Amino acid sequence: MSTNNYPDLMSEAELKYFVHSVDGDRYGAWYRARSSDRLEVIGVGMLESTEFAGFDAEGTARSVLENFVRQQRSLGILMPCLASEAPELDDTESGHIHPRSDHQDDSTSRLPRR
Repeated sequence: MSTNNYPDLMSEAELKYFVHSVDGDRYGAWYRARSSDRLEVIGVGMLESTEFAGFDAEGTARSVLENFVRQQRSLGILMPCLASEAPELDDTESGHIHPRSDHQDDSTSRLPRR
């Protein structure tokens, strides 16, 4: 199916994965530039669109993720976070780094410390 008729469809190549720590807990999310001044940040339970003109895209994405995690915590919602050790990565596909799909360790996602 051609995506030319569906400009909002997201290609995997557009997404950039990042990890950010909030109070010692690690969270992973993705971001992509929608235009020269708009950014989308995608994580567990969130899809945020924000302006980033004049700012670093990844720094802006980290800030959006941290604000989201802190907001959820303030509401008493525990967000699942990553294990303290980085998961194994596979960088063989088209020069991009992706979490390995064959890594079946249940300890890679957990609830944050209280």
